[in-house]
Amino acid sequence: MPKIYYFCPDYQLPSGGTRTLYWQVAQLRSSGLDAWIVHQKSEFSLTWHDIRVPITSLEDNPHLKPSDILVFPEVMLPTMQQMASIAARKVVVALNWAPAYLNLEATDSWANYGIQAALFRSPIIANYVKWRMNLPVAVVPTHIDSGLYYYKPAAKKPLIAYMTRKAKDAAIVHRVLEQRGGLFANFTWQALRDSSQAEYASCLRQATFYIPPSAQEGENISVLEAMACGCIVVGYHGIGGKDFMIREGQKQNCVLVENGNLPELGLTMEKTLRDWTANPESFARIIQNAIATGQKAQDTQQEAQALAKFFRNLPSISSAIAINSDKNHNAALSLIEQARKLKQAGQLEQARTCYQEALGINDTIPEAWYNYGNLLSQLALKTEAAQAYKKALELQNNFFQAHLNLANCLRDSDLIEEAIVHYRQVINIKPNFTLAYRNLTQVLVNLNRSVEVIEICQAWLAIEPHNLFALNALGISWQSQGKYQPALSCFQQAVKNAPNSADSLNNLGTLLRMLKRPQEALPYLRRSIELNPDNDITQSNFLYALLNLGKVSEAIAQADDLLQRNANLAGIRLMQGFALTYQARISEAIASYDMSWQLDPAKTAPISNALFSMLYRDDLSPTELVQERSKWVNRLPTPPIKYEQWQSDPNPHRPLKIGYLSGDLRTHPVAFFLEPILVNHNAREVTSFCYDTGGIEDQTTTRLQNYSDRWINCAGWDDLRLAEQIHNDAIDILVDLSGHTSGNRTQVLRCQPAPIQMIYIGYPESSGLAEIDYIIADQYVAPADLDYLYTEKILHVAGSFWCFLPQDFLPEPQQLPALKNGYLTFGSFNNSSKISPTTIRLWSQVLKAVPNSRLLLKALALEDKGTCEYFRGQFVAQGIDGTRVILEKPTLKIENFFESYHKIDIALDPFPYNGGTTTCQALWMGVPVISLRGQQFCSRMSHSFLTNLGLPELSVATEADYIAIAVELAQDLTKLSQMRANLRSMMKKSPIMNGTLAAEELEKAYRRAWQEVSIKKLQG
Repeated sequence: MPKIYYFCPDYQLPSGGTRTLYWQVAQLRSSGLDAWIVHQKSEFSLTWHDIRVPITSLEDNPHLKPSDILVFPEVMLPTMQQMASIAARKVVVALNWAPAYLNLEATDSWANYGIQAALFRSPIIANYVKWRMNLPVAVVPTHIDSGLYYYKPAAKKPLIAYMTRKAKDAAIVHRVLEQRGGLFANFTWQALRDSSQAEYASCLRQATFYIPPSAQEGENISVLEAMACGCIVVGYHGIGGKDFMIREGQKQNCVLVENGNLPELGLTMEKTLRDWTANPESFARIIQNAIATGQKAQDTQQEAQALAKFFRNLPSISSAIAINSDKNHNAALSLIEQARKLKQAGQLEQARTCYQEALGINDTIPEAWYNYGNLLSQLALKTEAAQAYKKALELQNNFFQAHLNLANCLRDSDLIEEAIVHYRQVINIKPNFTLAYRNLTQVLVNLNRSVEVIEICQAWLAIEPHNLFALNALGISWQSQGKYQPALSCFQQAVKNAPNSADSLNNLGTLLRMLKRPQEALPYLRRSIELNPDNDITQSNFLYALLNLGKVSEAIAQADDLLQRNANLAGIRLMQGFALTYQARISEAIASYDMSWQLDPAKTAPISNALFSMLYRDDLSPTELVQERSKWVNRLPTPPIKYEQWQSDPNPHRPLKIGYLSGDLRTHPVAFFLEPILVNHNAREVTSFCYDTGGIEDQTTTRLQNYSDRWINCAGWDDLRLAEQIHNDAIDILVDLSGHTSGNRTQVLRCQPAPIQMIYIGYPESSGLAEIDYIIADQYVAPADLDYLYTEKILHVAGSFWCFLPQDFLPEPQQLPALKNGYLTFGSFNNSSKISPTTIRLWSQVLKAVPNSRLLLKALALEDKGTCEYFRGQFVAQGIDGTRVILEKPTLKIENFFESYHKIDIALDPFPYNGGTTTCQALWMGVPVISLRGQQFCSRMSHSFLTNLGLPELSVATEADYIAIAVELAQDLTKLSQMRANLRSMMKKSPIMNGTLAAEELEKAYRRAWQEVSIKKLQG
């Protein structure tokens, strides 16, 4: 009969662990098995318990056979390592739980020392070791002695018992409450340390309360002993205690506290003592449940039978390292152990040699290949390491640690697709192994494979619902797909779970800002910066949110401060330029954009912002602007693809597929000008495709979706994916509605996904892009004789190039304000970037020419006191009394914004960038607009509107005429009143609001372009 040797520490003091070893040996012997205790030293024995079993020692040098079984408590790791080369079956019995005991490396395993299986009392710890070391495990029921641990009501005293050997928490609570006096003086505290078994059991039978010793305990047999004695257990459940300690409900058997939370332990103990003093009977159910829990562990036969079954069946349990007595195998094991020690000592090359020798002797040990692979990885020999891991997997395909490390190795070698396969293998084998989810998620995020990230993170969060990395990765992936609501939910949950996570706060704040909710975004971004002030991305988002709220001075000051500390922050330079445009400091802004681009030439945002900002410049001639525009356009990076062939049928008469590309298909001026076109498109002529790159949806979006033949939500798509979609849709004419404005997709246009590309509505100027064939315009905004200013061909439409659609809830025009004010009020509600030096000078001359008149300006930036002072100072420098210039902050509610037109008599157009939407809105509200026209598209928009409206005299060619017409109108209040009453009806009857005409003319223009270009491009 094989012998079963239980190795036991030479520890003289009373210990539940050593008693358990003796008890299990006694149980095995009672089942007819030849079990022994093995101490280190001869003659060592324990006297504090009465369990008598045969004892031997290592000094006695017992004769061990391959069929014998060596049982090591997990605390005896050195002995386990020492005996690794012995040819015998080996088992670990886990008596306790503390990380200090499991001091193997993360990639190491008990299997390296020949351990064949592990024996536990707690399912939680058993499952952990099974996951951690890939070992077979078994759970044996706990046994407590019914002769020692039982409930005796008459013996109970106001006594609080606790352990102190492994944690001092209970002792601290003891000292604090004892000093309080009062009712706490009625209790006696007893620290259970170094007591004999009889003394220990007697104390528990007398105690009313028991405090478990440590948050790191395993099953904590002392809790079961206390429960069997009818103690009210107050404290941590430890690790294994979670198997049987119930904190609430009808089966509550203890008062649980969050593991390791000492303050909560103290407060809970104090409350429990107060409650018990007031009403002991209120704890009767907990005591009865506790006794029942303890009594379940008093079945001697159940434990004995489980132990005997485990050891009798041990030969059939698959071993991570097959046990045999072959001397070559033992030699290999000896070399593997030597290699492990050398590696631990930092002698990596010597360890490598040992592993090679061991594997030369026996190459069938998967853990040896695995550990060899780990060593090679540490030596940065990635190719060799990958081969070692693969050999381990050939021997044991479900070796998930080998799959994981192989995946990491392949990832680091840029063999990404193969790495992904092995990460997925880990998840298939160990669905709860979160490290694999994290590594796979990171790889997929780096590849921008958001669909797969969503799949993996959703599975990960089903296991670990509060994981921040998973929540943030999932949110970013939803966001990249334009699914903003689920993204918002992820970030909100992440911030709820970890209020001080700088990344989560930044993600939430940034998305809220993108969703046009800057007021909500600001506190999250501010807090993120407090936690991580060096994150310039968060700083950029914060500056952007400030500007969205009109807090221009704060944004400029903060950008300047950041750049003073580090001048090389490309994102902050970009935001500095953006902020400066709000104060119409355009040359300074473009200089900031230039520095931003120099710091990060791969980014297109500085280029787009510089190109758009040029439209505000009044210090360059139109031809100089063309040259400057060309310089910036040439900085654009190479597009990801360049199409030279398309799927379009060149038939000149068939219906055309028209694609509209925009990020502003929501409540936005672009959408208002596009809507009448979509409504009135002739289905026999046009099939409309709308590519929504913005993803923010509202009531306007819903209407546009209903009018469009096909709607593609492509928010978050990269340039290549979007270009491929447009090309695969076989779009005939792609109409870009953004140009170089915010959220543009310039690089998609440069891919040329459609045979004909045009620019329309959203950008009032030439794009400068060779890939755009046409700019849509009327004869007034872009006369044929100015075609040298455009890289595109001008595609003229009859009537107005834009079709205005006002919201249906806007107020009616009211009486001319000058009639009640007694003075004339000029005004402009254009954005502040348009208030150029020329504009300031021109408006100042108008104010001088019309005595006692006022100028009302309304813009987002005028929310900011510093910006108001800046602009008012420029008027004062022109000799204007500052009180005559009224600067109003924005009105958030659109109805109230339009009511502000009731305050002005005449609208003054800025120069060189005229009003577009603003001009139409002023005219709709009965306010005439005086405009100075130039040569650029953006300098002639009001000229087009006014001419189409039948008021060409309000669009003038010189500054002198601008002033003269302003004076003439200001002196004729009767005429102004008539215009105020009639302008709305004039608008309705004009081409500006004739949707049928606009769509018809646009379709004719599309057809001309198709017939002119398609044959050349599609037929060569």
